[in-house]
Amino acid sequence: MNLIAQTTLQPADEDRIRNLARRLVNYRISDRKKQILMLLATGFKQVEIARRLKISRQAVSKALATIPDEFRLNAP
Repeated sequence: MNLIAQTTLQPADEDRIRNLARRLVNYRISDRKKQILMLLATGFKQVEIARRLKISRQAVSKALATIPDEFRLNAP
């Protein structure tokens, strides 16, 4: 939510976001992996993500390794 609040979306972004959402569905990215991506995009480090989600840092690392780079958002 913080990332969305910090981002100013333009009407032209709507198609890009819609296409990204479709690709997330097509790749069957789990909700947990989406959480990890959002936390990573907001600037959290892997160890911080692990603590926040109550999982191991290795689990975060493995999850990130299975996610295509196209879904990684730029950190602020």
